[in-house]
Amino acid sequence: MTTSAGPHWRRVHKITPALNAWKAVVAVLAFLAWQATDQIGNMPSEVWDTVTAYRARAFLVIVGVLVVVATVATVYSMLAWRRMRFSVTSESIDLHTGILFRQERHARLNRVQAVDVVQPLLGRLFGLAQVRVETAGGGDSNVVIGFLREPEAQELRNEIMARAAGIDVAPAVAPAFGQAADGPAPVPGAAPA
Repeated sequence: MTTSAGPHWRRVHKITPALNAWKAVVAVLAFLAWQATDQIGNMPSEVWDTVTAYRARAFLVIVGVLVVVATVATVYSMLAWRRMRFSVTSESIDLHTGILFRQERHARLNRVQAVDVVQPLLGRLFGLAQVRVETAGGGDSNVVIGFLREPEAQELRNEIMARAAGIDVAPAVAPAFGQAADGPAPVPGAAPA
């Protein structure tokens, strides 16, 4: 049951959208590299001579395209981060994501089977981790909250496990929207996670 003030919404780390998008970026770069190497091998010598003659302009065009792509990706990441938030209540774990395709995931605490802290390669490089909540009902009912700093991910895991066990605890991770950085006051009589 949630309090009358509503759920305590928290944010993930600011670079989460960029870390989640790395697979798409790598796939696009691999495709472009494959296409370029395939085309270079079949290029007639006259075309190759033209390319080498205009390589300074080609370099500027490539740099310009990269700057535009980086700017669009940065703006999208900022907007995606503003929309990405999560909440842990006494009944469920809620995750809201997406800009164009909004998604709201809810995992009931009475169906939680496992809560894991996972550090993928890029997350480990930045000292970040994901919290994966597996629930009964199949793969589509699982919730992945990430990325958080590794200690915050461990605290969130402990909070979820305590709430799933029926222990009322205060939120342990980043403050809710509009709250001071010192976080909410602890719940009176709540046991530590």
